Amino acid sequence: MKRAHGEISSGSRLRVELDEASRRGGGYVMSVGKPMRIKVVMIDADSHAVRSEQDRQLALKLCLAGPDVAEVPEQDMLTFDPSPTIITGASHVELNITLNGASANFDSRQFCISAAVPEGNQHIEPAVSPTFTCARQHLRIRDDPDWESPWYKDEGGREKCITLHVDLVDSHGELVRGRPVPVQVTLMYEGAEPQPVMKQGILKISPETRMTISEQGEAVLRVRIEDVSKNHQGQVRTFAAPMPCASI
Repeated sequence: MKRAHGEISSGSRLRVELDEASRRGGGYVMSVGKPMRIKVVMIDADSHAVRSEQDRQLALKLCLAGPDVAEVPEQDMLTFDPSPTIITGASHVELNITLNGASANFDSRQFCISAAVPEGNQHIEPAVSPTFTCARQHLRIRDDPDWESPWYKDEGGREKCITLHVDLVDSHGELVRGRPVPVQVTLMYEGAEPQPVMKQGILKISPETRMTISEQGEAVLRVRIEDVSKNHQGQVRTFAAPMPCASI
């Protein structure tokens, strides 16, 4: 007899979702010291949520792992609330996790979260979250109400630029002052998985622009794009990041 979608079977598995992680430049970033919500979902082979007719508690094992999915020794970096238990009748559980160490302290290492059920439930496969970076501070590009939409590169002369107001902020969104940080700007394609534009040479930086966060925690970057969006499926956007030597 064919098993219907939504029932626990030998093809059931877990999925870890980073509900409150930020997407920056095609990767996930988790803020250090700030509780963030994740979701662990039980799904079938067709990615449908599964549940049983009877409620049964399964204590989840959550671990911090590296990109190779091997557990890392720094398990004390990860704390969670409430106790990680999934109820089979509900198909998922939401948890608040807190990460207490920055990737910058571990050679800019990326991490992921692995989730597994206790032994004796081998029919439910474990899972790992997408990889992420742990950061105490991050860059934020302000929404500018004066931006032109669309932006016409050939109207206003060759000196016409897009102005980006970039802030260095902590996990609470407050400006971080007194820490100059060199920054770089990358042209990206918009989408669920943003990718860098191959020809970064079409992105020009105005000569008077200082590519550094000031002592006041801010930078004003003036950039110009020497191509039109229709040549890139209308998906071009800019992305500001610290220089590789300036992990935050």
